[in-house]
Amino acid sequence: MLKKAFTSGIVIGLIISLISILLYFIDYTLLASMTMGLIMIVLMIALPIIAAVRIKKEQESFNLKEAFLTVFLICVGSILVSTAVNFIMYGLYDPGFGERLAEAAVENQEAMMTRFGLSGEEMDKALEETYNRTKEQYEPGSMLLGVLIGSLISAVFSIIVALIIRKKEQTNNVLDA
Repeated sequence: MLKKAFTSGIVIGLIISLISILLYFIDYTLLASMTMGLIMIVLMIALPIIAAVRIKKEQESFNLKEAFLTVFLICVGSILVSTAVNFIMYGLYDPGFGERLAEAAVENQEAMMTRFGLSGEEMDKALEETYNRTKEQYEPGSMLLGVLIGSLISAVFSIIVALIIRKKEQTNNVLDA
């Protein structure tokens, strides 16, 4: 069961990575769009849940510990694969990608802030923070930190999902009066 969970995580990581790679080659600025970010978040939440429910259906028992480990291994597997692919793509294949993506993110955020009527020093500060944060995401140290933070978030996510999808044990306790 745990091997199947980790394998499912690897597959999910490959799916997420394939989407990112396709977007990179189609139009890398899509990776900086809020819409695409939301779609990726939905996928990163939904796919592990779907995989865990499929694994649950194959099990006679699926207690809280098994459910937690299943979801957690799926999440960690997908994080490891997608981080490895990101490192290869954006650390080795295209080391300048972080800077270009940061520029695209700044353009998107500037357009959004302008629509909301913001301008001046606050907007400049926010745009500079966006640029720096986005650019740093694609540095090796930040990617490793992302794995650690993603794993911690995955642990919390996993316990919540496990509480929902576990199979509750049937007890036939009869109280003697």
